[in-house]
Amino acid sequence: MFAILASSVLMSIGAAIWNIAFREVLLSSFGRESQSAFYVADTAIECAFYHDFVTTEVFATSSSLTLGVPCAMKSFMCSGVTLQPTLSSCDARNATSTFTMDVGSGKAIVVVGKSDPDGDGRSATNIVSHGQSSRNPLDPTIVERGLRANY
Repeated sequence: MFAILASSVLMSIGAAIWNIAFREVLLSSFGRESQSAFYVADTAIECAFYHDFVTTEVFATSSSLTLGVPCAMKSFMCSGVTLQPTLSSCDARNATSTFTMDVGSGKAIVVVGKSDPDGDGRSATNIVSHGQSSRNPLDPTIVERGLRANY
């Protein structure tokens, strides 16, 4: 009888230790996936910064409408891959471009908004980058992190 009681206690302790270890492994994997998603978002927003500042006229602007060009955009390269932004919206004061970018095992979705709220020709830019730790939308451990820049 004592042997059964001792083995039950030891088995309960073993199960509790296994449960704690399993949760620790799960938490550490989410930390790793979170870091990966952050770096994917950071890489994509840096790409958008570079092409907004250096190779201008990549993303649609509302000022292009006043010049008679209907929200023109150009393809561009990041990390050796040619990307083509898509036009989400465009009117006399606002233009929004979107592009997706694969980075490592993750994916980034970037929205670049340009607006001229005062109509004075000085545009305000809003860039939002959402990095996902996996390209598979059905992955149960997928983590998304986002970055936003306004200037």
